[in-house]
Amino acid sequence: MKVSLPWRLTKVDTARNRIYLATEVKACNLPIRVRAVRTTATITVTVIGSPRPKNKMCPDYVRPKKGYVQLRRPIGNRKIVHAPTHESPGPVTR
Repeated sequence: MKVSLPWRLTKVDTARNRIYLATEVKACNLPIRVRAVRTTATITVTVIGSPRPKNKMCPDYVRPKKGYVQLRRPIGNRKIVHAPTHESPGPVTR
């Protein structure tokens, strides 16, 4: 099973068609990949990760992770949207 992890927007580079983002990874909740679903009006970004195991002890530390989504087509005026998560997403600032 995979879950959608919370992330925050750090930068939008329209010249390179990249969306930069950051997430905080909990010890047992590792990110696996990033997915972007594009429409003419929006780009919905999902950071997909492994769920924290139930009935298992996990260290309670967090590691910051940064990365970007490379798009094939221009970002233009499309709104960048945070996919729903199992936790509350942070605000999207674009």
